[in-house]
Amino acid sequence: MDNNKLKDKILKLNSYSIIIIVAIFSILSFVSVDFILQSSLQKEKQIIKNEYISSQKLIIKNQVNNFINFIEHTRKIVKEEQLKELKQTTVTLSQILSVVQPDKFKHIIEMIQKKKKYFKFGLSDIYGNKIFASACDFTKQRRLKLISKGFNKVIVHKTPNGIKYSYIVEFQNKINHKYYVIGSATYDKVIDKKTKDIILDRINSIKFGAKNNGYLSIAEILNYKGGKGFAKVVALPVKPAWVGKLLDEDKKDAKGKLYRKEYLKIANTTGEGYVSYWFFKKKTKELRPKLSYVKLYKPYNWLIFTSVYIDDINAVLLKKEQRIKEEIEQILVSFVILLIVFLFIAYLISKYENKILQKIIDEYEKVINQKNQELLEINKNLEKKVHFQTQKILDVALKDNLTNLPNREKMFLDIKGKNVFIGILNIDSFKEINDFYGLEVGDIVLKKVANIIKRSINEQCYRINADEFVVVDTDIKALEIKLQNLVDILNSVFIKVNNELNIPISISCGIGKTFTDADMALKYAKLKSRKVVAYTPELPIVKEYENNIKWKWIINKAIKTDNIIPFVQPLINNKTGEIEKYECLVRLKHEDNIYSPYYFLDIAKHTHQYHEIQKIMIEKTFKKFSKLDYKFSINLSTMDLTNHSFREFLIEQIDKYDIENKLIIELLEDEELLQKDILNFIHFLKSKHIDIAIDDFGSGYSNFSYLIKDIPISILKIDGSIVKNIAVNDKDYRLFKSIIMLAKEFNFIVVAEFVENKDILDILKTLQVDYSQGYYFSAPFNIEEL
Repeated sequence: MDNNKLKDKILKLNSYSIIIIVAIFSILSFVSVDFILQSSLQKEKQIIKNEYISSQKLIIKNQVNNFINFIEHTRKIVKEEQLKELKQTTVTLSQILSVVQPDKFKHIIEMIQKKKKYFKFGLSDIYGNKIFASACDFTKQRRLKLISKGFNKVIVHKTPNGIKYSYIVEFQNKINHKYYVIGSATYDKVIDKKTKDIILDRINSIKFGAKNNGYLSIAEILNYKGGKGFAKVVALPVKPAWVGKLLDEDKKDAKGKLYRKEYLKIANTTGEGYVSYWFFKKKTKELRPKLSYVKLYKPYNWLIFTSVYIDDINAVLLKKEQRIKEEIEQILVSFVILLIVFLFIAYLISKYENKILQKIIDEYEKVINQKNQELLEINKNLEKKVHFQTQKILDVALKDNLTNLPNREKMFLDIKGKNVFIGILNIDSFKEINDFYGLEVGDIVLKKVANIIKRSINEQCYRINADEFVVVDTDIKALEIKLQNLVDILNSVFIKVNNELNIPISISCGIGKTFTDADMALKYAKLKSRKVVAYTPELPIVKEYENNIKWKWIINKAIKTDNIIPFVQPLINNKTGEIEKYECLVRLKHEDNIYSPYYFLDIAKHTHQYHEIQKIMIEKTFKKFSKLDYKFSINLSTMDLTNHSFREFLIEQIDKYDIENKLIIELLEDEELLQKDILNFIHFLKSKHIDIAIDDFGSGYSNFSYLIKDIPISILKIDGSIVKNIAVNDKDYRLFKSIIMLAKEFNFIVVAEFVENKDILDILKTLQVDYSQGYYFSAPFNIEEL
């Protein structure tokens, strides 16, 4: 009975699913078509709008540029005509004056001047002596200068009244037979006035656009800085009454935009550009967008612009949208009809499918019942196999393949939640065994060491690393005794390999409550060459570890809070007594205390914070001294010089702040400086005119020969441990004196450190030491006080 009900449900579900699928497919098809049409409409509207705006932009830009071309052409024509008239007038006047009485010269010129008000005339003898001049700047000096330039040509020259064009002619009066020079002149501003009159008359007749309602406007900029009355209207065809009106910069459009400020910005920068703004249409009070193109005509300080309505395309877009909606409605009607047809067909198909489906279900019922029985048997066997394989995988995952000892993961599983003590055994110099004898021999050594440990220790033992083993016990004293015995055994045996090699083994061991404690005890055992060490808080390495952790945190905090601070100490010129240079010294500020490098620099090198400190020092000191007139030095180590990333940063900062001629790089004398890569970089720095100094000379290596031959140094800084005693210790004095003599022989600049009193300073001056540095002059102080 239950099976019959299930069959009925399956058959009904089949019928319903076919009908629903057809319906959903039809609806999704319509939605998809609608979505595609709507998306296409939006894209097409945007494309049409963009094309319209682009075309309008091009139109208004061309109108403005065409008008500017017209201005240039008109200006050229007017200038040519004016200069032509200037020449003709001068020649004609010279011909008239050559045949009249000299006492009538002035009268004739004055008559011509009244007719030609835009010209200025001057008459002199050939020696520049004035007979007549209508221009106040027509002095004898200028007349002689004009005469020297020659006759019968246009001469251009600058005057307080602007560019001036002159034309002079020499003629001989036929009555007294003397030679005279007649000249006439006009100004650029006269030419410009005539040009502007033509242009302004022309601009009122310019119309363009589809509706012939486009026009050009002109505003003259009076003040490029803006403000009230920064410009005045020169031409506005639609509002002639506005001509001469002053414009303010703070004018806002319908949305509060300061569009005139954008006009002014264009005038001061690119000289041309587009400005969009909004306005209310007067009749309908409708808010509409407008786009202007403006271009500066610099000779007249004119802003020439025109604009276009960018929403005129909306009517076209509205018609397009209406057409798409009508198409969608027609498609919807078609889809409804098709849906009804498809549903009827789906009903017929489902009836036919149900008959076939019923037969298939009956057949599969028999097969399923048979398979169920087989499956029950398989499941019973499968559980056994899964359990066996799981155990096998766990054994492999928790065992070391080489030694068959339990591995690190197994150790942590075994000790989790238990009160045990851990002993870590490490094969000393195992890397050397691998390097010298090869990895295969190394593996044999590990296997044999593991076998000895297993035979000697009945408790839990593990291999946790390449050359490290662990033994655990609940009693620390018992564990210590067992491990001491085990270490003694291992240290007394030789591992035989291939019946040829007898390899001696040395083992170190650390014991602790935790893995970390045991590891720290192991490190201390290796450091002190002790075989077994149990962890206690009093171990020196613990204090050192805690101190390193504390300072790592302090350094990290100082870097993040900008408390790595450059200090500077002056270098005094011993001849002048003046400060000429500064040495930059790193300091760390923490809880209002200032710490010297003694406390943190070595730790920073071990914690990978050193280069970050150096970069901060370089950036701060370079930035400060780029603005000062002093030389300054920074201290670099071979650790800096071998780090390619740091070297790139150093060069980048040198170029950024342009401080090559101020920078001194101080290096500690070290044989590593002779490495080819480092030496090449030092020579590269020297090629950029950076001074190289050796710091603390005399404190250690002090091989003077390699300094002279290989390193391009120019400055030698004598170590303070020698300098501070030269006034009270004869040996130090003689050593110091010999260094000075040798340095002077090779023209090195010598700097003495640790100058703490006047007695030392007097000796330095006697020995002609170049510079002094020390507390006698100044303690190091914050660079910001400089």
